Amino acid sequence: MPLFRQHQRIPRLPVGQPQPMSRIRHKLTAVSSDYTMVQRDDTVRILASGITVVAPAASAVRGRQFVIGCEVGSATLSTAGGTIATSANFAFAASYETLVIISDGTNYFAG
Repeated sequence: MPLFRQHQRIPRLPVGQPQPMSRIRHKLTAVSSDYTMVQRDDTVRILASGITVVAPAASAVRGRQFVIGCEVGSATLSTAGGTIATSANFAFAASYETLVIISDGTNYFAG
């Protein structure tokens, strides 16, 4: 058996062609009233103040990352199970704040 494998030529994509990574799609949800996130949400934009967004239970989405952006002054992010960075909820206090949360299977931590 040979010590090294023979090199295989890797095909190159022609210039101007979309790269494979460009096929990734993210689900963007804009909300202006109370909203309960679903597992397939990736990014949630909060467009109205005083509303509550509820993230899925951390145990149901182990390893998942969610991005929540608040375009208005005040809104609350809570979870259906677990904590967010050791707190029961997260309060957005300023316009255009963004929070990234990642589930470890028990709780969410801020990324």
